[in-house]
Amino acid sequence: MHLRRCPGDLPERMDGALAELAEVEGMILDFRANGGGGFDHDGLLGRFVPTGRSLDFAKRIESAGPRPYGGPLVVIVDAGTRSAGETGSGMFKEDGRAYMIGESPTAGMSASKKTIELPSKLFALYVAVRSNKQRFNGGRGLEGIGAVPHETLAYDPADLAAGRDTLLLRAEELLGDFPSRKVPYDHTRDRR
Repeated sequence: MHLRRCPGDLPERMDGALAELAEVEGMILDFRANGGGGFDHDGLLGRFVPTGRSLDFAKRIESAGPRPYGGPLVVIVDAGTRSAGETGSGMFKEDGRAYMIGESPTAGMSASKKTIELPSKLFALYVAVRSNKQRFNGGRGLEGIGAVPHETLAYDPADLAAGRDTLLLRAEELLGDFPSRKVPYDHTRDRR
C-alpha cells in the first residue's frame, strides 16, 4: 500500500483498504516521498493491532477500526518522507509493530505545529511548538535525525535498469522470512 500523503481522515481511509485486503499473509506500507499532512497517528497504528489487543512498547496503542490487521508488516521510507509521514511511519518501528527498511532515514523535520495569528489579523505564523522526543531515537526525537530504518539498503542499478524496485523486492522477501527477533510485536499470535 503506497501512502503518498497523510490526509486528516487517513485512519478511516485505511478501514476501507483493510476491508478490501481481507486476510492477506503480509503487508507493505510504502511511505516513500510522503509529504505529510495531519491525522490521528495512534488511530492509524491502531488499525494494525488486532481487536481486543494493544501495543505496549513505546506507548499503549489500542486496537482501532472495524477490521484491524495483525499480520507481518514492513514499512518502507526514504529521505522524502517528512512531517506527519515520518511520524506515522516511524511509529510502526518505534512502537514495535513493523520492520522498517529504506535507502536512508526519513527527512528529520517533524514536529507538532501551531498557527499564531498576529495582532494585525493580516498575517499568521505557523511554527513548530513541540517535538516527538519522548518517542523516537531513544528520546532524541526526529528533528535532524529522522526515523532510522532497521535496515538501510541502496537501490540496485540492475534492478533500476530492469524496472524493478529494489526496496519493494526486499520488503516482499522480508514478508516471506519475517525478522521477528527485531520486531517486538508477535504477529503469529493474532492475525485479525
